[in-house]
Amino acid sequence: HLACAESQIKVVEYFLSLEGVVLDSPDRWGATPMDDAKNSQNEQVILMMERKKNEILARGKARVRWKKIQELMVVDKKK
Repeated sequence: HLACAESQIKVVEYFLSLEGVVLDSPDRWGATPMDDAKNSQNEQVILMMERKKNEILARGKARVRWKKIQELMVVDKKK
């Protein structure tokens, strides 16, 4: 979370290189690393996180829970 919030690119790269990395782990306030990057307007970190998400999804490991996607799915089901 802190690395994403503070644009610590090398630290983010390291964590994203780990097998089984959880991209949407909420902190004690419910924010995800992506939320932290977006709140800090860290475009490079946002792009890195998006690339990793797409890589995981492309490999069929769709266990990544993206809060925003889930919210959209819930809204879509209500229609």
